[in-house]
Amino acid sequence: MEEFLKEANKYNIFSYEDYLISGIHYKIAKIKLLNDYLKLKYKDKNINKLPVYIDFDGVIFDTYGYVRKEVLDKYGVDIYTHSRTNIEEEKLIHQYFCSLNWQTLLATGSTLNASKVFLDLIKDNILYDPTIYTAVNNNYEKEEKIKYFDKTFKNIPYKFMEERKPKTVIKENSVLIDDDDYNLEYWQFYPIHFNSKINSIFPSIDNLGELFYLFNYNENKNLIEPKYLYKDLELKLDKNNKKLKWQKK
Repeated sequence: MEEFLKEANKYNIFSYEDYLISGIHYKIAKIKLLNDYLKLKYKDKNINKLPVYIDFDGVIFDTYGYVRKEVLDKYGVDIYTHSRTNIEEEKLIHQYFCSLNWQTLLATGSTLNASKVFLDLIKDNILYDPTIYTAVNNNYEKEEKIKYFDKTFKNIPYKFMEERKPKTVIKENSVLIDDDDYNLEYWQFYPIHFNSKINSIFPSIDNLGELFYLFNYNENKNLIEPKYLYKDLELKLDKNNKKLKWQKK
């Protein structure tokens, strides 16, 4: 462990601030070392892993980088900033995604910010239990995504839900990483926004490796807890649908 810590300190792996300003190759190297460190540190612990649900489109895969301009040119709708309460825009976007050639998109598109590498490390980690949680517009999209997941993310489970509806909590004390606040607002445990360039009330990250810096393992409670991520937020009852919703204090 002493030799390992020397190498870890060389890369300054415990500093989140240093991680954020590092290039992607250094980020990957840091997370690999941090992952090994955590496995060594807690190798004798029977840890209740933290369930982490990770959105696919816009978090793992650059779906919107591929379609955003086309949707904007065709319908005059920006899929990043449009309102989910605009029924007409929602219909147009749903129509577009139903007509999308998912086989071609998944074959020619790319993952975001080394998400494949980080997802494999999250799966390998002693603290986290990841699941890909993605919406689908029709059975064709679902079938193509299943083929892609089975080929690309062989050891990572996945779950589907109907598009244009907010994601619902599956397990208590779980994380949802998503690029859309619409899906995060009613996630009553640990919502994390992906893509800091888009305004959000939630803690934001730009790559999945950041997850390693956002939670601590509490040995006394045998519980993985967030590091003050939600001190400016609180859950309040939404009078419209009588559900708990995250809001600013």
